[in-house]
Amino acid sequence: MLVGFVGIGAVAWISLQPEAVPEPQVAAAPTPPPPAPPQRVLVLVASRTLRAGSLLRPEDLMGVSMLATNVPSDARLETRENRSGIQGALLRRSLREGDIILDQDVVLPGDRGYLAASLSPNMRAMPIAVDQVSGAAGLIWPGDRVDVMLTQQLPREEAALLARRTSGEVVAQDARVIAVDQNLVQGAIGDAAEGFRAARVVTLEVSVPQAERLSVARRLGLLSLILRPAQDASEDVAQSESSVVWGGDASSALRQTQTIPGPASVLHIFMGVRPREETRF
Repeated sequence: MLVGFVGIGAVAWISLQPEAVPEPQVAAAPTPPPPAPPQRVLVLVASRTLRAGSLLRPEDLMGVSMLATNVPSDARLETRENRSGIQGALLRRSLREGDIILDQDVVLPGDRGYLAASLSPNMRAMPIAVDQVSGAAGLIWPGDRVDVMLTQQLPREEAALLARRTSGEVVAQDARVIAVDQNLVQGAIGDAAEGFRAARVVTLEVSVPQAERLSVARRLGLLSLILRPAQDASEDVAQSESSVVWGGDASSALRQTQTIPGPASVLHIFMGVRPREETRF
């Protein structure tokens, strides 16, 4: 019976206790997003050491990833438009491999003074009229180096032998092509159909003596361009001398031909009333 009273008392005591209030739930603070990675861009730089005065070619350029905050405002990003736009540009200063190409470092084709700036010291720009054959059928581009050959036909009265009627000789060696018609850059032709049109004028970088010879030579006969290998050394060119090649040197048939028969001389003989006699020799 005592146990019963104790149990009733315990129940009564528990019922008189205040009801436990649940603790308020505190919302967790949101986790901040991770910081965005620094923005990087591709920038055009020199792919190798380039000397001041060089004309930029596609192989001289490469794209390098850089932090956008470290890129100068006048740098060029690596895009197809920027690559084609800077092709053929003239370098104002020398660049080392990896140097960023800035707008102030180049003179673009079409800019005022570009052609004059592209000339080496003490050199001149000399235009040469060519046709599809003499201009190598459009396969010569700005930046190539050529020899110029003169082919001329001598007057008949000055060359009695057929083998000496026609001559050919190189009148300028190792001249750099700086323009083909009005194109100053290799491949910079807007219309694809126009790219197959034969050039009419090729502008060469020549010395003053070469310009004097070419000015006279183009009055004498046909000038043809001969493409030189890219690896030819200019020092070797200065030592070589041009020789004259005659028609007889190129054709054995002409070497075997005798003197061109000239007009026969006629002697009229008068003997009194007899008819006039003619003697030709």
